[in-house]
Amino acid sequence: MRWTLLLPLVLACEADGPEPAVRALVPARGRAGEMVEIQGRGFAGVGFVAFGAQAGEVTMWEDDRIRVRIPTMHAGATTVVVTVDGRQSDPERFEVNP
Repeated sequence: MRWTLLLPLVLACEADGPEPAVRALVPARGRAGEMVEIQGRGFAGVGFVAFGAQAGEVTMWEDDRIRVRIPTMHAGATTVVVTVDGRQSDPERFEVNP
């Protein structure tokens, strides 16, 4: 009898660069259709911006700032998350005005 040891092969891939981080939303409140500038770092790459579960329309994307149009959604508190190459920023509070 011959024994063979088989081990699972696990590959991990870590993205280059810092995690996306939001420093400020300017302004921190607005109506659907208005523009918001997201200031921060780690935005280099392919990504998108979500207001809650709704995607915002990005009009400018740079390594340290993004301009995005607030999507049509109900008024009230929500969060903004920037996703870059599969990595997400921490949620940042945003108020959607009626």
